[in-house]
Amino acid sequence: MGDDIVIASQEMKKQNWKYHVGSLLATMVAWSCRFLLLCALITGFSTTIAADFWTQYALYARLETMFVIILFSPTPGGAGFVEVLFSGFLSDYVQDDTSALIISTIWRLITYYAYLIAGAIIIPSWIRRVLMERRKHKLEQH
Repeated sequence: MGDDIVIASQEMKKQNWKYHVGSLLATMVAWSCRFLLLCALITGFSTTIAADFWTQYALYARLETMFVIILFSPTPGGAGFVEVLFSGFLSDYVQDDTSALIISTIWRLITYYAYLIAGAIIIPSWIRRVLMERRKHKLEQH
């Protein structure tokens, strides 16, 4: 695995600055969309939250902090931990536990569990294909 990281870094060094700027922008857009989706869900389900800039900025800051806490979760991707943390951490924005559970479930279905399901469908066929190619390559060498 260490050799793969070295090879990948050597390949990355060969890329021009446009590649790196594009990667940075794509990452920023992807993460911003995750936060914007959650902000939209909270604003949509809450009757007390204002949609003004500073309220959304404070919500964004709270979500950033929540994501840092999730990094130290004992479960992969904070699965289960986020749902528990969500209602307490965002109680200023989502008053009742039922709304918090609905919002966090919708959010996690779209931003986390959909990728797990897609991976469970795609990865086995990809592994099978890689193993077949290796087997074929081995037979050609002998």
